Formats: sequence, structure tokens, C-alpha cells
Amino acid sequence: MNLAELKSRIQNWEDVHTEFKLQAIHPDDLAAAIVAFANSDGGQLIIGVSNERRVVGVTDLDKLRQYVENIALNNCVPPVSVSLETVTHDPETVLVVTIPKGDQRPYRSNRGVYYLRTASGRRPASREELLRLFQVWSGTPTFMPDFPTPAW
Repeated sequence: MNLAELKSRIQNWEDVHTEFKLQAIHPDDLAAAIVAFANSDGGQLIIGVSNERRVVGVTDLDKLRQYVENIALNNCVPPVSVSLETVTHDPETVLVVTIPKGDQRPYRSNRGVYYLRTASGRRPASREELLRLFQVWSGTPTFMPDFPTPAW
């Protein structure tokens, strides 16, 4: 990502493929974001941008890189491979975490929650969405006949 693309993403704000965070990210929140992107079409988590759409940058970049990689490896099941890059918006630097669409879906957080990415953020996957994710992963046809619901 270059500076022009970063500025464009900030202007357009969050969508199904983009999420912004400040530096302080709780491990559960970071794992949920990574899992949601991996279970959906992939995307980018951009760290160092405020909710006011200002680039505030990150401190201790090496420590943050290690933290993100550790969460992707240890707090996501199965582990998610992420790629990290930096973009400098003088004098601040942001960390861009690229999460690909997972090839071992579905992914869950270490808390046992399966998340999906939506245009307005992320949410836990419904039972039906989980069934679809498992079917796609296992190679099972996704056609599910409609069974009548018993009237109890």
C-alpha cells in the first residue's frame, strides 16, 4: 500500500475489506478482526488511524509487529498467516495488516467464536453461515433441501 492508497482508504473509511484501529488493541478484538477477514474475502487492518480519520501512527513498531503475528498464530484457530507492511504519512507510520481469504475456513477465535466481516464491521456467524463455511471447506455441495419445520 502506498500513501495515496492509504489516504483514499481513510477518506472512504471502513468497508467489508478495510478496518482501522488505534494502537492499543485488546488480543480478543484483534483475533476477532483477523478471523472475520479470513472467513470472508480477506482484507486489511490498518493500525494507527483514529476514529476521527487522522493518522496518529504507532509507537514501537517492532513490538506491534510481533504482537500482531503472535495473535494471528496463537489466538486464531487454525492459525492465520498475515502479511505486514508500513506506510509513512510524515511524520507518522501506520501498520497495514493484510489478511488473505482463508484456505482453511472456517476460522474461530481462541474464545470459540466464528466471525464474519460485513460492510459495517464484523459479527458472529449464524448457524446457517457456519454450515455453509464448513460445507465449502469440506467440498460438500452447498445445496441444502428445505425441510418442513415441525409444528410443535
